[in-house]
Amino acid sequence: MKVIFDTNIWISYFICKSFNELTDILLNRDFEIVISEKLLFELKKVLSGKKFKKSIDKDKLNEIENILISRCTFYLDKEVSDLCRDPKDNFILDLSNISKCNYIITGDNDLLIIKNIKKTKIINWNDFIKEYGKKNS
Repeated sequence: MKVIFDTNIWISYFICKSFNELTDILLNRDFEIVISEKLLFELKKVLSGKKFKKSIDKDKLNEIENILISRCTFYLDKEVSDLCRDPKDNFILDLSNISKCNYIITGDNDLLIIKNIKKTKIINWNDFIKEYGKKNS
């Protein structure tokens, strides 16, 4: 199963220690976790900002980047969409088209309102965990 975790999911995981199931998903090779340079850049930009300066130092940021680089499948960014009401999120939709992923998992209402793009379901974390649990039963 191919999945894209939006920046807000990664931040919740790495900073807030939320979404404990993501550790299992990172270890489970049945999941292909999709990422792009733009997604990684956005994550690093947010994590190195003022808001997280106390909890994320340069070493921790490098560690996070190395985890993602070693575990995720990279796809080249190619912007063609204009489907999201927030144009900054179009790259996620493009990444889903390029990678032909099954899910985009996000907490971003600008993406969640779309619900589907081609064969990709756009859902929040709780709905994904419910579906993931069903598939592993």
